[in-house]
Amino acid sequence: MRTYYFVTFLFLATVSDLLAQQNETKLSSSSIEFSVSNFGINTVHGSFDKFSGKVAIDTKELEKAYIEVCINAKSIDTGNKKRDKHLRSDDFL
Repeated sequence: MRTYYFVTFLFLATVSDLLAQQNETKLSSSSIEFSVSNFGINTVHGSFDKFSGKVAIDTKELEKAYIEVCINAKSIDTGNKKRDKHLRSDDFL
């Protein structure tokens, strides 16, 4: 039986970051969070504590806009130390 996990990452940046030509995101105003549904029985929420990123928008040529994110997968935090240790193993990350 194959298990599918749908993970949604939420990358938040301030409006001033989005309007800049190219900017390093500020960790204090950004977060990367996820939630995983376990067969509809429960939902696990978590986040990544270590990441960096860039936002680049050319207001004249929006098709050249991009968001670049680098996540340290070992910084996963679901609020459960035993689960986090397992998620950091070779089984997952």
